[in-house]
Amino acid sequence: SLYILAGEGGANVQVDKDADGLYETVQALTEGEGLFINGGVEVGGRVISDAPVQVDVLTGDIGSTYESRDSSLLPLSLWSTSYYEPVSTVSSAGTTVWLYNPGLNPLTVAYTTRDGGGALTTTNLNVPGGVAGGYLKQVIPDGYGAHFEAASAFYAFSTTDSTNAANG
Repeated sequence: SLYILAGEGGANVQVDKDADGLYETVQALTEGEGLFINGGVEVGGRVISDAPVQVDVLTGDIGSTYESRDSSLLPLSLWSTSYYEPVSTVSSAGTTVWLYNPGLNPLTVAYTTRDGGGALTTTNLNVPGGVAGGYLKQVIPDGYGAHFEAASAFYAFSTTDSTNAANG
């Protein structure tokens, strides 16, 4: 699901939640007004606006009494070729980093972390592309950080403590 909140002066918002290139939702929002997109948001879905808006992605397990995650998304203009994932909090589970490639062709992303002996290691990950882009998830073991770098802009989104079966 998505929650879109209009900034100063309001905004005209369009949402293509299923990444088919057609904007199913078109709505004028006044300053501070929100729009909730209830589920069905697919990889490559888009929100466009004629003025600044905040877009939050909301996830959770259906029927769960407590589990959910939410995070603000960055606009395309702030996407980068380099992302750092800090060391996760101490737990028995790792952090999952979701790498999104907006392009048609696969994107090679260099993933650098430390091995068990403390030495830096780099592995090339191939993030698929497609009409709606593509994604790959990389699990970072508990207690480790990581750096992701590619030749062109991509998006990295992380979920901490995500490999725990109770929190996944």
